Amino acid sequence: MLYCNEQTGPLIGRQVLTYYNLECPQLLTVADMNRQNYFTVKGISLDAMSATKEAHTEVRSQISGHQRHAREIYGSIEHPRLASITRDSDILAAPEIAALGEFHNAETEQFKRDQESTNRTVGKIQRQRAQ
Repeated sequence: MLYCNEQTGPLIGRQVLTYYNLECPQLLTVADMNRQNYFTVKGISLDAMSATKEAHTEVRSQISGHQRHAREIYGSIEHPRLASITRDSDILAAPEIAALGEFHNAETEQFKRDQESTNRTVGKIQRQRAQ
């Protein structure tokens, strides 16, 4: 059986005491380690082929209630910014960065010209072989 609801979400990763009754397996009683805060969780069980839409809705609400606490925690984590997009005009303000950009662009153009020359040569050889 799967037992979860909005009260079980905050207990993820914690030790709790659970009480299972063999006469009523649909319910699970949960308590903190001090045996002070008790609550009962209804088990999730659906028929594979004949479950109604209402039963699916109830089960989804129990599961989303369980996951809500984790989503709130992980949704509020601030991630460090590793890179940001800047405008070209901002980069051109620094001459050493502009020189690097010009070098990079020149090398890229030279590589493209070399590739085109190689492709033309290979094309000529292939056409000569085909004849």
